[in-house]
Amino acid sequence: MITTCGIDVGAFGGDNVAAAVAAELAFSANWPAASQSTLWTYLGVVLRVGQDGGPPVVVEAPAARVGTTVIATLPTNCSYLIRKLSARGGRTGRGRMYLPPFGLSDTDADANGILLAGTKTAVQAIVNAWFDDVDPVLLHDAGAPGGTVPTPITQFVVDTQIGTQRRRMRR
Repeated sequence: MITTCGIDVGAFGGDNVAAAVAAELAFSANWPAASQSTLWTYLGVVLRVGQDGGPPVVVEAPAARVGTTVIATLPTNCSYLIRKLSARGGRTGRGRMYLPPFGLSDTDADANGILLAGTKTAVQAIVNAWFDDVDPVLLHDAGAPGGTVPTPITQFVVDTQIGTQRRRMRR
């Protein structure tokens, strides 16, 4: 699974390797192996930095962290659904991302996919801590109203219901 979120790399003065390593360390610090099932392996961060003209610069900060908690997890087509909010109005001022359920036990959500209150609170705390460690931004297409300048994300909100990929499941 891949989770996509833009980050502001400006604080790294053009050192894209340092930006990738910082993003990987922030994620690892807030989602330690103890909060991850033994069935999941976190592989690190791939940072794609756009540039004027030419393909993006791609930098990796690899990891190979296997979870240490033995739990019965939800199916792999399930994920945490995280909403991205910003001060920019309209659809271009918000987004969403899916986080793998690597620490989500089958007892953390009910039969309708609603997260238990304690689970939602715990995941929100982890996402907030990660938010504080990186400068997340929304990236925009050239045709976006208001221009293509990245918009700072002001808040991540963990959705009460898990996200699923029903259309991609085999029957």
